[in-house]
Amino acid sequence: MKRWGRQRGSVYLGDQKVPLQVPRVRNLEAQQEIPLANYHQLQRPAALEEQLFVKIIRGLSCRQYERASSLVPEAFGLSRNQVSKRFIRQSAKKLRALMERRLEAHTFVAVVLDGKSFGEAQMIIALGITATGEKIVLGFVESGTENSRVCTEFLQSLVARGLSYRQGLLTVIDGSKGLRKAITEVFGDRVAVQRCQWHKRENVVAYLPKAQQEPMRQKMQRAYEQPTYEQAKAALLNVRRELQSL
Repeated sequence: MKRWGRQRGSVYLGDQKVPLQVPRVRNLEAQQEIPLANYHQLQRPAALEEQLFVKIIRGLSCRQYERASSLVPEAFGLSRNQVSKRFIRQSAKKLRALMERRLEAHTFVAVVLDGKSFGEAQMIIALGITATGEKIVLGFVESGTENSRVCTEFLQSLVARGLSYRQGLLTVIDGSKGLRKAITEVFGDRVAVQRCQWHKRENVVAYLPKAQQEPMRQKMQRAYEQPTYEQAKAALLNVRRELQSL
């Protein structure tokens, strides 16, 4: 073996690349370059993309990332475009892990299904609640809650990933007919459907003058919080009579 000059290279320091001169070593008998194990190890970013992902999620912009993370003046690899590409790559990896995660390990007693707006996109999100009260995001799909076909395919994908409902399951929805139809098609009579109290309450008070909304909101909430079914039903019937008299 013999040293065979140097060449330009780089290693990772923190989450950025640092340029350096890399010695070359050659096997003269075999006429082959000998790879440097330690050098190649230092070229691997290891968990750096995870660190980058966490920093951006916590509010550090791609534009400011280089200034906030630079360790040495000669470092490179932290430009806005490069950081953005690495973030997209790590985000895709995280999304794939979430949407393909198996669910058999959990005993779910309830699933909350709700539609949310993110910019111009409409998303349906499924949140599972286990027997111990743990809340776990099961997945999401881009669609409105009235699209029963997409809702059905989404629920079927959860079942395919291991969501068990044969023992019975409570589903909580916002009153969407599309979601209700999908639940019936996928789960049949194995699930109970509960209208979300928040959505029901807000739908009711939206018809009232603004000055009457908060008092009625509080009355409905107190009715929901009654300790027994009979007491809650009586309180809600009183609310209904009051609404009918307005």
